[in-house]
Amino acid sequence: MKITKFALFTCALLLSCQALLGQSKTSVGFILSPTLANFRDAPTFFTKSWMPTLSAGTALRVQSKKAFFFQAELSYERKGFNLKGVQWTDFNAAPFGEKFTIRHQFDYLIFTPTVGFATRGKVHFEGSFGVFCGYLALRKDAYGFKPPFASSANIQPNINDFNRFDVGTTTRAGVGFDLKEKWSLTINAVGNVGFSKVYKPVLGASDDFGRDKTVSLGLQLGLFYKI
Repeated sequence: MKITKFALFTCALLLSCQALLGQSKTSVGFILSPTLANFRDAPTFFTKSWMPTLSAGTALRVQSKKAFFFQAELSYERKGFNLKGVQWTDFNAAPFGEKFTIRHQFDYLIFTPTVGFATRGKVHFEGSFGVFCGYLALRKDAYGFKPPFASSANIQPNINDFNRFDVGTTTRAGVGFDLKEKWSLTINAVGNVGFSKVYKPVLGASDDFGRDKTVSLGLQLGLFYKI
């Protein structure tokens, strides 16, 4: 699998950087990020809004003595968006009937290598930039209807109708804390912008459709242990 080879190559590169830097420190950690996800670049007939979601994973971090650091992450993240509207309209295009919300959910296994800079001290500021490569593992839609006919349903579309890989950039800025001799905590604001089209082209469809790309904003918490 392409993402596995990419991850193995980057981890090998990080360990090579550690050997070259000599005095560098290596940490492993767990990352958790509450996130707001959405799609961009594509029109819709209904109201599209940000979808609250979550990502979690593991990270390997190599910190040089000169304040530069390299970090590689492997995480599982749900992307997508909420779609809100009314089921029917009358002859004057006025809405009536049940209000509905659809959660378009795209679950990705994501590998993210970044490079950054951190100030010195037990409390320090840091910023980083990198790329991400995601593999679409699960695709699901969750439908919900409001009264008077309340109901809900989960539908799993054919995953082959979507591009399996999502590639983009990530930008982070935040603060870190040295908790004890070997433990540290990082808190970073994260912005991810995807450049890959989510939907595969549909024969005869308008060019306006199939241009959706992922975007997300999150607050990443990382707990690291120096090895």
